[in-house]
Amino acid sequence: MYSITRQPLVHFLVIGFVLFVAFKQFVAPKNEAQKRTVVLSEQVLKQYLQYRSKRFAANDIDAEFKAMSAAEKQRLANDYLREEVLFREANNLSLSNNDFVIRQRLIQKMEFLNRSFVDSATQLSEQQLQGYFEQHIENYRRPAEVSFSHVFLVKGASTEQQQQFNALKQQLNTQGITPEDAGIFGDAFLYNRHYMKRHVDVVSSHFGQYFSDQLTKLVVGNGQWQGPIASDYGWHLVYLIEKKPSSIPELAEIKAQVTADARIFYGKQASEQVISNIVAGYHIVDPANVLAIEQQAVTQ
Repeated sequence: MYSITRQPLVHFLVIGFVLFVAFKQFVAPKNEAQKRTVVLSEQVLKQYLQYRSKRFAANDIDAEFKAMSAAEKQRLANDYLREEVLFREANNLSLSNNDFVIRQRLIQKMEFLNRSFVDSATQLSEQQLQGYFEQHIENYRRPAEVSFSHVFLVKGASTEQQQQFNALKQQLNTQGITPEDAGIFGDAFLYNRHYMKRHVDVVSSHFGQYFSDQLTKLVVGNGQWQGPIASDYGWHLVYLIEKKPSSIPELAEIKAQVTADARIFYGKQASEQVISNIVAGYHIVDPANVLAIEQQAVTQ
């Protein structure tokens, strides 16, 4: 007599049903409980403090956590608990799916973490530092400097006014009027009368580019008032005290600045290499050969 209970398929279904019931009764609740369990430990709170403060030196975090009062640690734990629960609930609701803003934030966070760890591991040799300095030497060029005083005369270019300017210059030079005593001459100027060791770009911003260009052509050390030189506001008689050409300092003078810049430069290169290695670990499906097309466009 045919019996359905002897069929292998029935046995398989029964066993599957039993396993399903057992999973629902014992395993699933346990997994669900684990999902809704938040572990608060000193290490967890330190890690949370580390990422929140964006500082990754373990010794500093340990010292800061140790110095916190009980109330401060309680607030830190409450903040972590609140954020962790909201994060899990957001994931449960799949709020991050197809959200461009969240996608960009996650990308930025990965880039930040990658860059932070790379920067902490980046050690520069003297050869690398010298090479970076030579490669970017123009970034450290110091602009020309000038020291001078001037007497301002209202705008005007008539022959009579030019004669007045020349007469005043002759008077100042004949009487040996020094810059300190020249304040009673000329008209009030919008900015300063005396400029000591000022960069030419500052002078240009006060007087205009033409004045700055003409000023650097004057002779230093003759103890004479020169000009008049036109500016954006009028005319000026100038007493040039000193001028220093544009220069590039020695590496030793600005080593701290160059070191900081070089760490950023080499750190960025290392960070991009790490990301490239991560990309290389993925299987890229490119049926339209887009990557080859882009590469060809870059090389053209």
